[in-house]
Amino acid sequence: MKQYKIFIVDDQENVRKLISCWIDREIYQIREFEDGYSFLASLDEEPDAVCLDLMMPGMDGMEVLKQVRMKKPDLPVIMVTAAESLETAVEAMKQGAYDFITKPIDRHRLRASLKIAVEKHSMTCEISRLRKALGSTFSFDNIIGKSDAMKKVFSKIENVLETNINVFITGESGTGKEMVARAIHFQGGRRKGPFEAVNCGAIPENLQESEFFGHEKGAFTSAVTNRIGKIETAEGGTLFLDEVGEMSPSLQIKLL
Repeated sequence: MKQYKIFIVDDQENVRKLISCWIDREIYQIREFEDGYSFLASLDEEPDAVCLDLMMPGMDGMEVLKQVRMKKPDLPVIMVTAAESLETAVEAMKQGAYDFITKPIDRHRLRASLKIAVEKHSMTCEISRLRKALGSTFSFDNIIGKSDAMKKVFSKIENVLETNINVFITGESGTGKEMVARAIHFQGGRRKGPFEAVNCGAIPENLQESEFFGHEKGAFTSAVTNRIGKIETAEGGTLFLDEVGEMSPSLQIKLL
């Protein structure tokens, strides 16, 4: 069974020990810190979640939280404090706290919050790992070619990586147009978004508009449910239109 790393940051030793006693040692590996400075110095040890006291001498919990957000934006931080101010709780959540628990601590709530936090963090890390793997799969190194013509292709790809312009890729069938599109997506600024590939030639003309723009239930005879179009599902990412010349001219105008 995987052990998750939990860092407990509180200037009061009795509070740190109490939280440690409540946490299942078979599931969690615990480290305690009496101040924000020593905790931040150990942040590279990759904790899965943090229990952070708000009121501490020297660097308070809010400042520590800001530092964590800059260095580890995906790390869940559960703020623990004796203050019951709604304004303080709202400010902590605005700064990126995962949860806000007041003292005396409800151990059942703390356990539940930690469980969800580490599971979410684990999933976030796995998604990040898969994205990096995809990026490596569709890197320039996997596009074969050292000729002057291919060097020009690589140069053009690099020119559009961080832009939001439409890219028109031409070439004979089987020359790797989709591979170029995926390289642009996974190496560019939209790599965190979805990549949607659509073969325009495989969609019947009477269904093309619905495929791209979606439809409401009952819009036509076979529309028994609402459907989200490809344009919406690709929001924030890349929509690759293969064989775009097979699309009806009227729909091409609407897309442009």
